[in-house]
Amino acid sequence: NNETLIRFVLSIREFIPLLIFLVVGALAVFFSYRSRIKNMARLKDLAVKLGLQLRTEGQPSVSEDTYRDRLAAMKPEERIRAEAVLGRVGRSKLFRSLLKMMQPMIIEGRYNGFQVELRMVYRNKKELTEIRAWYHDPLGIGLTVERQGFFNRSLFAAKAERAKSGNPALDKLTAIRARDGLKARYIAGDIQVQNALIDLFRNQGAEFNDGGAAVYLNGYQTDYAKIKKILDSMTRAMQAVARAAGQ
Repeated sequence: NNETLIRFVLSIREFIPLLIFLVVGALAVFFSYRSRIKNMARLKDLAVKLGLQLRTEGQPSVSEDTYRDRLAAMKPEERIRAEAVLGRVGRSKLFRSLLKMMQPMIIEGRYNGFQVELRMVYRNKKELTEIRAWYHDPLGIGLTVERQGFFNRSLFAAKAERAKSGNPALDKLTAIRARDGLKARYIAGDIQVQNALIDLFRNQGAEFNDGGAAVYLNGYQTDYAKIKKILDSMTRAMQAVARAAGQ
């Protein structure tokens, strides 16, 4: 029996790395699926509390768009073969489940009068939560509010005129610039804008420009109080800046 076992092990030893890879891969997919289901449930609950909608299906993925572009560039006979393969694979429940797992988890809708979106993504080997809010129409003044740092001062200083707010806390925290220097100074000097931007940029991953505001958080975040506070600070800053800009 021992000899039989030894011969069996020797006969499959070249396949052991493949078997290990398959087992580890299957476990990774399983735990990723369980984690996604839990995060999706939390995100759905968050959407309900915020008055937003969960969006997961019916939206084309980046991979699908890319594949369609490649199909369009193929020769007719190559396209027919590729579509046939895609049709067979697409009928696979496993393939559809894996494709669904690759889609970002998103909630979106109107919040305090602005279109907002929260999405959970996996990027550069990191889990991130992106929170964004948009103006219906961009302000059109080339406004950027950037967190103070070496790159802000050295690379972007020539792009637009910087406006000092006169508020030490805000000027230490951010750099406010716009193509229209006079309007930038007027916006920067507005007390409500100053307070709103200070509150927004307390979030480490905050951004603000002509189109709206964004905050990027490490990890998948679904805490209602935390997300609501961030959305409130984003939309409050957008309202204050739009008012100061005369829009």
